[in-house]
Amino acid sequence: MVNDEDAPTGRPAGALGWAGLANLFYWIDRKNGLGGFWATQILPFGDSASFGSYLSFEEKACSSLLE
Repeated sequence: MVNDEDAPTGRPAGALGWAGLANLFYWIDRKNGLGGFWATQILPFGDSASFGSYLSFEEKACSSLLE
């Protein structure tokens, strides 16, 4: 997946991302030289606790570029 617009987490437009069944996620932000990987073995896909934690992780990683 390629982001067409900036994401609420701070991931910029043009960044790449992927999601897998057991709540596995990664993103690659080539613009800022940042990427992240979140891996769980939790079903169902989109589990609220796992997905919410992943979004928080991505937001904190992206905001660290501003510090």
